[in-house]
Amino acid sequence: MSQCDKHDPSYHCPGKSYWPELVGAKPLDAKAVILSENPHVDNVVIAVYPGIAPPDFCCNRVYVWIDRPDGTVKFPPMID
Repeated sequence: MSQCDKHDPSYHCPGKSYWPELVGAKPLDAKAVILSENPHVDNVVIAVYPGIAPPDFCCNRVYVWIDRPDGTVKFPPMID
């Protein structure tokens, strides 16, 4: 896992930070899109919802919440 970049959520992270168009996508496809659209993101976490995310904020991290282990993206991925 990469080191957290910019811990303050009030900081405006560079590049695209929100992907509503990926709801319903396969998680690995979503990860590929996120990495291609924001070169500052280097940590895409795929997790089954509901799950626990760390309370810290990182400009280089995106959570992709899926509905089940073999499922699709449940919520719009965003920098977190």
